[in-house]
Amino acid sequence: MKKTALIAIALCVCLLGGSVATSTAGTSAQTKTKVKLSFSKGSPPYSESAFTGKVKTKKVCRKKRKIKIRAVGKKVSGLGKTKTDKKGKFSIPASNSIPKGDYVAKVKKKVKKGGTTVICGKGKSKKVKVT
Repeated sequence: MKKTALIAIALCVCLLGGSVATSTAGTSAQTKTKVKLSFSKGSPPYSESAFTGKVKTKKVCRKKRKIKIRAVGKKVSGLGKTKTDKKGKFSIPASNSIPKGDYVAKVKKKVKKGGTTVICGKGKSKKVKVT
């Protein structure tokens, strides 16, 4: 009788321990992402035009986020892409002959795995007018 009681207790402890371990391993957190974009027109030969901006989100989601600049409503090739620094800032040089129009910056969703899985949300800036 003592033997079966000990086996039953050991089985319960194993089952409870397993359920605690699986419940903490599957946790995740999702963060919102905002993108700020600006354009500064250069004056050759002293400076070059550039798109600059910042990704605003939790600290864990700022570093090395992929940024792409897109023209709104038309295809413009060669605008470029880059990654953010550890503060979430980025800069993409643009030629001084960039076509006039509206442009946006986009950042894709990124999943960071570790003890807690963090889902860094996608983001899009407001339109920036290039004149």
